[in-house]
Amino acid sequence: MTKGGRLNAWWAQGPSRRGALLFLAALGGALAVRWLIAAAMFSHELGYLPFDLQGRLNQGMLVIQVGAARGHPLGRLYGAFVMTDIPVSLVIAFTTVVLWRWLHLRAPNPFFGFLTRGGIMLLPVAVAAFELAEHHAVLGLLQQRGREGYAGAVEFVVQVHNVKVVLGAVRDVLTLVFIAATAVLMLRRRETRASPE
Repeated sequence: MTKGGRLNAWWAQGPSRRGALLFLAALGGALAVRWLIAAAMFSHELGYLPFDLQGRLNQGMLVIQVGAARGHPLGRLYGAFVMTDIPVSLVIAFTTVVLWRWLHLRAPNPFFGFLTRGGIMLLPVAVAAFELAEHHAVLGLLQQRGREGYAGAVEFVVQVHNVKVVLGAVRDVLTLVFIAATAVLMLRRRETRASPE
């Protein structure tokens, strides 16, 4: 069987229970690296979280934070954060897609099938893509500090950030909905099997 054929077969069956637990462990590990190592190092140096981990960000906040970092090697510090965070973003996207697939295979339902036909599985990938675009935009902004076009760069960073935050919130809510729906459907199936004819 070719590599593509094996991948298609794996996708059709989904991961085993042990595989799903490994993916969840990878997701937890990625989040721990992001928040306990990368974000902690950045905030320890500057006193605030990296720009893309802040829930709400507007132009004024961004300008103040960049200005407050004068005298600090902000570009190098943010670059170190980005190098740690890029693999984390990719792991989160991949494990979320696999978790959604695993949940649906455990308890298929029309709602998830409808969303899948609409391309919902691309949502975690879109969040990761906006995360990478935000990293690129912030690094570009830090190189432009004090130059012409700075205001436009600030506005672009804020817009990319806010779209990413909204998409991330939708991804997280859908994950909780899928977990709850799967749990309910599996309980109903178990009750149906256990009840006497």
